[in-house]
Amino acid sequence: MTSISSVASSSATTSSSSSNASKATIANLEAQVAAKQAEVDAETDATKKTELETELKALQAKLEAAKQEAAAKPDQKQPQNDNEKSEPPRFSGESDNIGKGNFGEGTPFGQRFAYL
Repeated sequence: MTSISSVASSSATTSSSSSNASKATIANLEAQVAAKQAEVDAETDATKKTELETELKALQAKLEAAKQEAAAKPDQKQPQNDNEKSEPPRFSGESDNIGKGNFGEGTPFGQRFAYL
């Protein structure tokens, strides 16, 4: 039992650290975009300004890709919690059939089951 819980806690830690890493990456890219935007605004030479704008667009594309990747990845802790909450059924499902039968008028006698 202890090995199962240690595996679950290590996967939760991995998920948490990867989530923090993606947030850090997004924050880093946002800072780079802001710095590059400041450079573009401060630049007076048209040639250098177009080069900086190209670099800025590339950074913005990376930022959008990182945001989409973070949004596409569901938080790993939540599905794990859902799996922990939803326990497997204790019985084979036959208890749902109590009071029912699997036969009709045309079913041969040997293939009839009634659940009591």
